Amino acid sequence: MDYKVELLKVEDGRRFALLLQHGIPVYYPSLYITTQKRGSSLHTQRNIQHHLRLLYSWCELEGVQLEERFGSGEALKGSECLSLVDFCAWDSATINRIRSGARLLKSAYTEVERHEASARVGHITDYLKFLYKKLVGCGDNDLGLSAMLQEIKSYKPKVKKHRQRSRIELTTDQEAILLEKIMPNHPENPWSANPDVRLRNLIIVHVLLETGMRRSELAALRVSDIDFVNPAVSIYRRHNDRIDPRTLQPQAKTGERSIPLSPALIEQIDNYVLHSRAKVSGAKTHPFLLISHRGGNGSPISVKTINYIFGQLSKAFPALGRLFPHKLRHHWNYNYSRLVDEKMKDLPEDDRRTFDQNSRAYLMGWKPEGTMAQVYNRRFDEDKAKQLLEQRDSKFQTVKRERDDPK
Repeated sequence: MDYKVELLKVEDGRRFALLLQHGIPVYYPSLYITTQKRGSSLHTQRNIQHHLRLLYSWCELEGVQLEERFGSGEALKGSECLSLVDFCAWDSATINRIRSGARLLKSAYTEVERHEASARVGHITDYLKFLYKKLVGCGDNDLGLSAMLQEIKSYKPKVKKHRQRSRIELTTDQEAILLEKIMPNHPENPWSANPDVRLRNLIIVHVLLETGMRRSELAALRVSDIDFVNPAVSIYRRHNDRIDPRTLQPQAKTGERSIPLSPALIEQIDNYVLHSRAKVSGAKTHPFLLISHRGGNGSPISVKTINYIFGQLSKAFPALGRLFPHKLRHHWNYNYSRLVDEKMKDLPEDDRRTFDQNSRAYLMGWKPEGTMAQVYNRRFDEDKAKQLLEQRDSKFQTVKRERDDPK
């Protein structure tokens, strides 16, 4: 019994992710999304539905009639909770083989990353709580519900917060390679010989480097969001935009803000709008800045296309490592930490920290009282700590103990 996740756009611009069975929305997952998660982004809704698809696939394999069980006031047993959590750990290829009835050796099972398995279990747990309360008509203190949730929680994969972090931002050499190779006339430019495509991709990379915005925010930019007189770009929240023809609408995830752009980048954007974009007839039907130049349809660029552009860069230049749009967001934050540390060095440490947190929160679209600034600034803090320890160690190297003197 196959389940499928599809995206729906209704006339007023609202978008929903639905779990379908034989082309028909599954009732309770649809009710859950529209009543409990309607304020969540479409991306989050889609992830939830994919995770609920895992839940119902597990129910099918185990012969669990979920709605019937909960309707009779019977929760999942401890062994079933363990089986469900284990099922959430397998990757899609392993799950497909399990569902096909194939007998697998232990070595044939492949797991997803721990954080992904934990996210799956988290979304499924929230849905099970909603469904049980809905069908039983109980509150949070129901003994059967509490026992089931506690069982699942005890088996849920733990994500280590203090694991060794690999380098996320670009190195100096990688940044130099990137900026050199993406120039439209560079002989190693990896993109189509179409100069309009090369100019668009150059703008994509530089906007991400200069602003640290998310790829979805980049794809959602309109021409009117660019201030060509006082070089800047404004990022707005336009959820459920009726004008946007994309079902999977890219959008600002958090706060609105305006970020300065370099005059050189504004000049490139102006050139793109006046010449490259203007000659594509399909681009006249919508206000979005970055468009598809394939076939001349001029449709707004998709997040998938932005990912593909960075994949081409990784493939063409192995020295860049695994390059993806969000890496430039981390790179921006690392550079901003260095800038604040240099320009605000005369300020007291507490004042510098306060300025860093507030300004970074605004520029990244975070809540000032949130913790995201600490997450993105962690690499810089680690480097500073290592530098301090290296300075300490160099002092210790000059110390010569008396017993080490030659006799």
